[in-house]
Parts: sequence; structure tokens; C-alpha cells
Amino acid sequence: MTLSERERKRLEIQEFRLSVIAELGNPYLEPGEINRLIREKANRSYNIPYSARTPVLKSGILNLKNTAKRDYFKKQEPISEYADH
Repeated sequence: MTLSERERKRLEIQEFRLSVIAELGNPYLEPGEINRLIREKANRSYNIPYSARTPVLKSGILNLKNTAKRDYFKKQEPISEYADH
């Protein structure tokens, strides 16, 4: 597998993961609604890129969500007390 093929594969998997968890990032969802969406997503069958598996486990969805949230906050610039307003 060439470097460009590996990169394409990595991007396809990344896009799939984001498509599964994207709506869970909505800050206006109530906790009960988030739990319902997670259960609903865990009960679906997916065409997972480069995998023979079709379900996504609830724990997998939670891990994806937490990883995405952690990565998002790692990229944010710290807010300085002394920043110009």
C-alpha cells in the first residue's frame, strides 16, 4: 500500500467516525437526548470503511466522542487574562 493509499484510507475512516458522532456535539442537546442518540447509533448497522464489522458499539461511540472533544480542546488557544479587548 502506497503512502497516498494509506492517507486516503486514514481520511475515509476519519470521515466515517466523524459522521457517526457529529450530531452528538450539539451543545443544545439534553443529556437524555444524547443517551437516546447513542443507543440509536449503537443499534444501527454501518458500512464501516476497511472493516467487515457493521455495528458500532456504544463504548466505541463514547470513545470517539470523548476523543473528538479532547482533540478539539487541545487545539484551542488559552484565554489570557491580559488579552486586549
